[in-house]
Amino acid sequence: MELANKTIIVVGLGATGIAVARFLKKRGATVIVSDQAAQETLGSRAQRIHEMGIAMELGHHRTQTFERADLVVLSPGVSHTLEPVLRAKERGVPVIGEIELASRFIKEPIIAITGTNGKTTTTEILGSMLIRSGFNVFVGGNIGNPLISYADGEQKADVIVAEISSFQLDTIDTFRPEIGVLLNITADHR
Repeated sequence: MELANKTIIVVGLGATGIAVARFLKKRGATVIVSDQAAQETLGSRAQRIHEMGIAMELGHHRTQTFERADLVVLSPGVSHTLEPVLRAKERGVPVIGEIELASRFIKEPIIAITGTNGKTTTTEILGSMLIRSGFNVFVGGNIGNPLISYADGEQKADVIVAEISSFQLDTIDTFRPEIGVLLNITADHR
């Protein structure tokens, strides 16, 4: 996936949004971070993006920015049904999530764990079991260590164990883990 000289919108300025913006900037993309929260609310997160020399649109999402992008990357928990996202899709702009982006740069096998309840516990237990069995393991995903951090880092794992939320699954296209674990589905996720 070629990122250099592409205009890419990163939606959401949480830990994952910051990691995605850093990853894309390192690969020569023109990055714009968009978040509905105001700069005062975002505090140090906005400051970190500013220090990286990345443009920000805060306090609202500008539809025109999304429509002119080459790619839109959604952070976990950001709805793929936001009006600017839908307008970008209508214009043919690809919209993917952080998991999809990261998976395109990861060669190691991924074990993905999803479901309504028990994802974090299962991910941590499986990661711990593999580590105790002598494997070099990256544990992350929706449990605080974004998958894009692995793709951007120096660590080389034998296997990746990743918690994947339903929101993240809504924004995949080519992501195909080596092993997928579906724990349960309850009324929480309709």
